[in-house]
Amino acid sequence: MTWAALRYRPEQALLLAVLTALVVGCAAFAPLYERALAQSLLREGLSRMPPASTAIELTSSREPGLRVRAEPLREVFPATLAGVYGPGVERWSGRVFVTGSQGVSTVTLWGSPTPCEGLVLDAGRCPQAAFEVLASTAEARLQGWVLGTVLTAVEARGITRGPAFPSPVTVVGTYTEGAPAVGPWAGLRLGGRAGTVSAGLAATPLMDALVTTDRTFAVDQQATSFGPGAVGWFQSAITVTHSLDRVAITLEDLDAIPAALAGLGDAAARTQPRIAVSSAVADLATDVAEGRRQVLVIVPLLMAQLALLAVVVLGLVAGSAVEQRRPEAALARLRGGGASGARRLLVAELGAAATVGAPLGLLGALGVTSLVRANWLAPGVPAELPWTTFAAAGLGLILAWLAIFVAVGGVVRESVAALLRRVPSRQRGRRMGLVDAGIVGVSVAGVAALASGNLAGPLALATPALVALAVGIVLAHLLTPVAAAVGRRSLARGRLTATLTAVQIARRPAVRRIVTIITVATALAVFAVNALVVGQDNRQLRSRVETGAAVVLTTDSDDPARVEKVLRQVDPAAAKATPVAWIRQGSSESITTMAVMPEEFARVADLAVDPAAFDLRPLQVAGTLPPSITGTRLSVTIGSSAFDEIVEASDAPKRTGEGPILAVRLGKPGGSEQTLSLDPIPLSSTAPVVFTAEVDCPQGCSVLGIGIDRVGLDYRILRGRFTIADLRADAGPPAAIGRPDTWLGSGVKRTDVLAPYALPVDGGSPTSLTLDLLSDRSGVRISAKGAVGELPAFVVGALPAGTAPGGTFQGAGLNGIAVQLKPVGMLPYTPGGPANVAIVSLPALLDRASTLAPVVGRLQVYLSDPGVETSVRDALLAQGISIKDTQRQGDRQALYDSSASAWGLRLAVVVGLLAVLMAALVLVLVVTTAWRTRSRDYAALRMAGVPVSALRRASALEQGVVVLVAGAAGILCGLLASRLALPMVPLFTRPSATYVADLRPAWTAVAGATALVLGLLGVVAVVVGTRLVSRATPARLREQL
Repeated sequence: MTWAALRYRPEQALLLAVLTALVVGCAAFAPLYERALAQSLLREGLSRMPPASTAIELTSSREPGLRVRAEPLREVFPATLAGVYGPGVERWSGRVFVTGSQGVSTVTLWGSPTPCEGLVLDAGRCPQAAFEVLASTAEARLQGWVLGTVLTAVEARGITRGPAFPSPVTVVGTYTEGAPAVGPWAGLRLGGRAGTVSAGLAATPLMDALVTTDRTFAVDQQATSFGPGAVGWFQSAITVTHSLDRVAITLEDLDAIPAALAGLGDAAARTQPRIAVSSAVADLATDVAEGRRQVLVIVPLLMAQLALLAVVVLGLVAGSAVEQRRPEAALARLRGGGASGARRLLVAELGAAATVGAPLGLLGALGVTSLVRANWLAPGVPAELPWTTFAAAGLGLILAWLAIFVAVGGVVRESVAALLRRVPSRQRGRRMGLVDAGIVGVSVAGVAALASGNLAGPLALATPALVALAVGIVLAHLLTPVAAAVGRRSLARGRLTATLTAVQIARRPAVRRIVTIITVATALAVFAVNALVVGQDNRQLRSRVETGAAVVLTTDSDDPARVEKVLRQVDPAAAKATPVAWIRQGSSESITTMAVMPEEFARVADLAVDPAAFDLRPLQVAGTLPPSITGTRLSVTIGSSAFDEIVEASDAPKRTGEGPILAVRLGKPGGSEQTLSLDPIPLSSTAPVVFTAEVDCPQGCSVLGIGIDRVGLDYRILRGRFTIADLRADAGPPAAIGRPDTWLGSGVKRTDVLAPYALPVDGGSPTSLTLDLLSDRSGVRISAKGAVGELPAFVVGALPAGTAPGGTFQGAGLNGIAVQLKPVGMLPYTPGGPANVAIVSLPALLDRASTLAPVVGRLQVYLSDPGVETSVRDALLAQGISIKDTQRQGDRQALYDSSASAWGLRLAVVVGLLAVLMAALVLVLVVTTAWRTRSRDYAALRMAGVPVSALRRASALEQGVVVLVAGAAGILCGLLASRLALPMVPLFTRPSATYVADLRPAWTAVAGATALVLGLLGVVAVVVGTRLVSRATPARLREQL
């Protein structure tokens, strides 16, 4: 009987099956998409991280009484990780002093069982015996090494030299690094140092690494004791690298890695010698876990609301189907079945149609997931079917059956006489059913709790849709009595079209359902589109704010004036390229200095948010110069000197009897520097000693630093002081160096340990200065603080602690020396920088120091036009300036666009479209299911003399008014839902230190969504309304009831 009934009304059965498939598909798609997104996050994260970053490195170094072996490192590696990590590759290392053509260099000697793996062997063969080595082709060419050359190399034991190795260190081949490095050398930089020198006053030549076999570091090659003259390796280390199997790893494997790494770290700390564990895979696990947490918010937030709308629509369709079966329900009751019999009859028929749709919905969810994996997500996402998919599909089917039960229950409880009426009696007044009242109550409570931050979980995710549903229900209950009142008034005034429109709205029971569904659909479409566009806008704005310009090049230069000169050759108008210097202070909590060319920066930087705030003209103030000299010949008079020689008992080379070299660092007006190493200062002298040197300071030079230098391999410790009685050039007065408070010392003077330091001491006159110092093998110096007056600065973030209102604070100058800064304003963010920043004038800092301090300084080039990147790179390279790193705004945005939030919010497009289509479907459904009755009514009106044109207008207006009123309410609900729910939507995997998300509505997108929804539904309403009247022919009156 059930299947016969379905065959009698196939269109209605098909519609119920399709809607059930939609409900089940929405429910099943959520876990499928969540799993696919998690896999995509894993694959995308792996593609961004080099293999060396995801590997696990175990490193053991030698400790007294213990020899270095590989076995302890292999034994400590957890067996639980063996399935996703390789067996481990050994890499040995040691430090050696190598004497080359440029002097003595400290070189790393790397060893491996497969030394040539990942390298290009340019000449010779791979090392086989102990102490056979490969040298880089560039280093061999520079040093003049050929195959068979025996290097002068001994182990570097701190600052002392070890004895000769048991075998000669012999060059047997030359290599070039592969690109990218693989095998035992993955993640290492073996070359690139040939012909370069270290930074600092005591510059030493650098060399490329040497490569050898692991036999060089075998146990029998290690020293048997820790005495100074022990032969063999005194300090060697071994690293075992386990590479991640990027194909085999699963999400479950990734989840287990952090705990396994923690256990490995604990076990490694207890070994002797201790083992260091290094890997960045835990960061990947953290990012993926956070992304999965975000997916569990975004996907249910969208899909739950769409599923709720589908359930409401399904309830409407079921209600319409039940309305058509009222005579059948009455007949079942007249035959003695009672209300329960009628209920079983209707539920069996409608439930069967719904059940048929369930597997179709599951198959549809699988198909959509396959399309999403192929087109939206990262490559390589596997097809998976988690058990939660079937649970969610079952829940969707239960909801569909529940909607059918509710629709059937209200009808079967009516009397037989009511069931036999052709037109159901219209509910009067504003009474609200129990279900409707419950929905409204839950929505109000949900809004209150969500607004106060006291709501989370499923109810929080469903609240936006519940709000729209509640508003739709209330509006539907208000619309019919209002329409009835309008109809009576229009009738009294003789307005035919308005009367017909209002009366039809008032007397049609389906109007309430239409209003509710259109309100929910419109709200969901507006919310979905707004969430999608707000997410896109915030990802773009954040990428622009954090990059700072279209392209940012990080150079290896420490000379801002030189970089600025090169940029002006490429960009004379300074409209496309500008230098930016960064200097951080020692503490991570200290304020960082950002030095810019104010006018250039305002033109070139990408000021994505609040550009009007970046009026940097107050920064264009020059400061007071450090001590200065003028002329072409420098003269320095040492008034007195007294040093003690502290000689340690070792065979290290010493220069007993020689004093340290006087060093003076000068800054030129153009920004370049000149460091002068003069003659040795006497170890002990009370008679004046004059040092002279040629200098290029006809226009004046700043005295940036004074100190001592050490020459050659000198391992004495020198402690004492010397006094500069006069420092001048031949065309000017003596430099005013005599104020110790204008100098910054280095190190701390201690009595318990011989640690290097240099401190300024009052020399007794404005042009005299004493240096109190202690020096080991390297030089020490004092540096000029720069100007005594403060520089103006804009501050991003909080002022340093202790800064008084209107007072000053300390920031770092170009050379790392403290300068006084005075706040002249606050800025909302740092373009391309951190949160705690002082933005100052680069020309003003160049007045005080001309080069960036090593380690703490970084010099970048901001480009407003990616088209000039190549020419800027070429111009910098022609001047010997290399690019260390490149940041592009597009690359950063692509990174954010491949996040869990971005992928999750893409569902908003699907959700919005489906919501509008369901609303349109409801309009068509309600009219088509009642077209016979409605067309007879209109036919009767035609017979009564009402013009067809008036009927068409009334029918179109009837549908249009409902769409307009419900659509307007839905728009307001969508905006309210955005206000409530968007703060729950995580837009980024990790929060930004500088960018604050802007959750204001995307009004253009909202207006577009509104126009699309109201336009589509309005067209559908007019079409179905006019089509209904076209069927209202007089012949309809002769049809059987």
